[in-house]
Amino acid sequence: MAKPLTDNSFTFQTDLGTVQVTANNPAQLNSLWGGTIQQLGQTGIMGEHSSSHGVFTPDPGTGGRQGVGNLSKTDEDFINPVGTGNNLSQGGNGLHALYQGVRLGEPGIPPGVEADADPILPVVHNPNISITPDFIL
Repeated sequence: MAKPLTDNSFTFQTDLGTVQVTANNPAQLNSLWGGTIQQLGQTGIMGEHSSSHGVFTPDPGTGGRQGVGNLSKTDEDFINPVGTGNNLSQGGNGLHALYQGVRLGEPGIPPGVEADADPILPVVHNPNISITPDFIL
């Protein structure tokens, strides 16, 4: 998914275009998860997104939602290409949120609030992180 540019910068492709991500410390990318959740809350879809009966848990009897940490831990889509170590210590939660936030509203997403939402980029509060898309939301 992601392609390294430098020791602390990489790009990844979405349906909308390319996003360049730079972080001085890869673990700081996890703060992007909070910035994405903030956006989901402001649009009013966070409750349904995190519901145990939402699009990500069609059958709650199968053990419920795995949660962002468990999904990000081993998914190859959320491996920081310039990091070393496991996904979570290298910003896996933040990369998960960044990648999935840009995918909101894409064709092929199961019916639900995520399919009807507009794509979002997380609010970045850390001066050591930059997100530069080559598209406008």
